[in-house]
Amino acid sequence: MLSFFSGDCMNYTYFDDDKKYIQRIRGLREDHDYSQKYVADYLCTSQTMYARYERDASAMPIRHLIYLAKLYNVSTDYILGLTDMPSSYNELASAETAVSQKSCSDSRYSIRWKTSDNPSHKASDKSSNKSLDKKLTKNPDKTSR
Repeated sequence: MLSFFSGDCMNYTYFDDDKKYIQRIRGLREDHDYSQKYVADYLCTSQTMYARYERDASAMPIRHLIYLAKLYNVSTDYILGLTDMPSSYNELASAETAVSQKSCSDSRYSIRWKTSDNPSHKASDKSSNKSLDKKLTKNPDKTSR
């Protein structure tokens, strides 16, 4: 849903996919045989307020979306209708870990840090450090600020 102000009132533009989460939260609740009262108590809200979420009479806070994902063990993307795969957070995290471990063990992509072996760089670093030391010893009161 996209909202914008026009004059004295707020106008809403609805998209077809915007309503998908309403169907998902109701379907998940019914699939788990939970009552609206049970889910509302889990969310620390009233049954009336939760019913308003399912009817799209009130906007659901993000924290409630997260709690519902944990309750039903599905991803928030699934509830929002961004994916049709009801993967749990634990499944997604373990898949991510497996992919990152595989890519780290692949020797084709080793990281090599380039170090400067040029003696002129080291000499210039030493001379700049000496000049800084001289400034600090000449003006000891300026260093205390």
